[in-house]
Amino acid sequence: MFKRALNLLIFIIFTFTMLVFSVLLYVKYLWPAADYEQIMATVKDLTPDVIKTNIYPKDIFFAFLFFIIFWPISGLKLKAKHQLFATLLLVLGTLYFSGFLTYAYYSRKTSTLYEEEYKSPANSAIKFPENKRNLIVIYLESFENNFKEKKHYEENLIKNLSSHQKDGNYAANYHALLGTNYSIAALVASQCAIPLRYDKNRDIWALRYFMPGVICFPEILAQNGYQTEIIKAADIHFTSADIFAKSHGYKKALGVDELKSKYPELNNEKYAGCFGGLSDRTLFEYAKRELNEFDPEHPFLLTLFSLDTHTPSHHKDPQCEKKFNDLRDAYLCTDSIVEGFLSWLEKSPYWQNTTVVILGDHLLPTRIKTDGHPQRGIFNLFLNLPQGLNIDLNKHFSALDIAPSILESIGITLPEHAFGLGRSLFSDTPTLSEKMNRNINIKLMQNSEIYNRFRTPDETRKETFMPYILGQTLTNENLIAYTDAYDNILGTYYLDRLNLLLPDLPTADLKVSLKFQAVTDSGQFILFSANGNEVARYTPKPNEQTPYIIEFTIKKDLITDNKLQLKFRNNKGVSSAVEMGIAPLSLTIDK
Repeated sequence: MFKRALNLLIFIIFTFTMLVFSVLLYVKYLWPAADYEQIMATVKDLTPDVIKTNIYPKDIFFAFLFFIIFWPISGLKLKAKHQLFATLLLVLGTLYFSGFLTYAYYSRKTSTLYEEEYKSPANSAIKFPENKRNLIVIYLESFENNFKEKKHYEENLIKNLSSHQKDGNYAANYHALLGTNYSIAALVASQCAIPLRYDKNRDIWALRYFMPGVICFPEILAQNGYQTEIIKAADIHFTSADIFAKSHGYKKALGVDELKSKYPELNNEKYAGCFGGLSDRTLFEYAKRELNEFDPEHPFLLTLFSLDTHTPSHHKDPQCEKKFNDLRDAYLCTDSIVEGFLSWLEKSPYWQNTTVVILGDHLLPTRIKTDGHPQRGIFNLFLNLPQGLNIDLNKHFSALDIAPSILESIGITLPEHAFGLGRSLFSDTPTLSEKMNRNINIKLMQNSEIYNRFRTPDETRKETFMPYILGQTLTNENLIAYTDAYDNILGTYYLDRLNLLLPDLPTADLKVSLKFQAVTDSGQFILFSANGNEVARYTPKPNEQTPYIIEFTIKKDLITDNKLQLKFRNNKGVSSAVEMGIAPLSLTIDK
């Protein structure tokens, strides 16, 4: 009996491990450059809506292809000891292909990179020109500079945008560094001049902030009188881009939902793009409207994020010609749409005093049909520059160097031409890619006390226990005394714990009645703990509307020192504004 149970356990572990390995192989096929931190960051932010809008039946089939082929043979034919050996091989393969082994090795070492190379903008004597220039930054999803090379793609896929590239206004030798090669990481790298490292700390207090200890260029502009706005064609909440934006100087942060709320006509399907967002045509058309809302008496920063070329799906704009019936058509289309926006801008009153920076946010993560092996690098273009600024075409650079380059592109003077780990492309100062070559990625992987402080808010959680009389009903109005909850920057009230000081140790078990609201993903349940011990869980029913009502009991033995700390978490082990924001309507604890 024991042997049969052991064999069944080995079979289950073997089957699960093969499933994980099969999916990982497909992920690495689609995104061969993805490292462990990028994979984990992506998994962390997956939601049912993201999966539904991006995963097709063919993806599911290919993701499990390895499993479909080998499981019937190995799972049904191999003996348990052979399955155990195969499981060990699959685990090693998973650790290797995911990049975990490299991550685990280097992340345990300590680097002095930030002590030696990080230039704090807070301490720098940044000088603005007398006449402050406007700035428009356009991030184009997965745009590469080599897409202009007809020999690789049968046609110049970015013929309009590449026609603007002239000596001195773009760089050619790009280095993809750790923590810079996916959208939110590219945003952090190019605006804060540091990489975005994977952080498994996801409690609600941590997610009140986004890298609170670092300074990014939008907040410098905002502090110097700039109007600031970021618009994403996709969901601005995905990967906490909204919290980043409002933590680092953007006074307005709009995504697909915010744009639809402001412009109700956008709810029409004809404006939809891929990834659950708006089409690029819609984004740039409505960006004109947002531009016109800026006060002409003050300079502005407008940041735009396109979406149509997002993979593995991409948007097929009905107004664009279909030449290849693949991803190349999307690049041709977005290229023409952005060119139309530039043509409009050049005729507008903004152009005279506005620098425009156009960037591929990161390298194309999936595969595209090519003839030969092009030199890869993000598309970059600096338009309408102040006189005297030129980029050495042979300069080696990374996303970290974009932030100081953008600042200098609007006439700002930076000491040492440096900002964070970045060095301006408009200077002779060597970039870290030039100084350290391949060693920079190793240094970035290593642990850094300074980088860890970037993640840590100046504030710390207060664990103050306030007197509570049994039988008293707490509501939104008087709950604030029992928690360090907050009205977060997006305007929603969140908490994940209550700290109550009881007048006496209870002589009987306590009964809790809780009426609350929660935002949860499909399939998630909510855990309730008392002084670190799970006391209840609640699984929202499909289509059930909040508020939820739950009653549970707390054993009297769990109360020590007259203190009761109630915590709320979900089955992912985290509570956050996205996965579970709790706004209790009433709480009563009695004997």
